[in-house]
Amino acid sequence: MREIVPPPAEDDEGAARAELSRRIGTVRGFVKTLTEVIDFEANAEAAPMLRAMKALPELLRARRRLKVGDIDPSIVVGSWGSLVFGRSPHPDGIIDKGPPSQTCM
Repeated sequence: MREIVPPPAEDDEGAARAELSRRIGTVRGFVKTLTEVIDFEANAEAAPMLRAMKALPELLRARRRLKVGDIDPSIVVGSWGSLVFGRSPHPDGIIDKGPPSQTCM
């Protein structure tokens, strides 16, 4: 069965998402101003993603390593999970700064 249906933490987009997370530097400046210039709205189902997107400028400006508590883990789905949290979660809860911002985009 696993050959037909991958586990929830895996999907066909893993390689593409990994490449996006490596390119965060390319869009970092744009992302920092995106939610300050455009007034985005969302329905109730998408509200957690909108909150995360609006928090991006502050997270990207942070001069410290991000931790799980800095983001909403509920929006990190599929192959983003291993990119954000790592295959083996960091004992201090440290996460990669690039993938959370790509998750919102």
